[in-house]
Amino acid sequence: MLEWIYLLQNRIYFVLFEDIFLLSEKYYSYCVNQTHICYIEYSK
Repeated sequence: MLEWIYLLQNRIYFVLFEDIFLLSEKYYSYCVNQTHICYIEYSK
């Protein structure tokens, strides 16, 4: 199942995006520049 976890502001979502991506390979994350929202899918 996929769970939507994070909603981040434009100043910090780049940093958290990199941190989360590096911390776990189980997280697939991508950011939408238009809305400045980072979506993270958790796949088991």
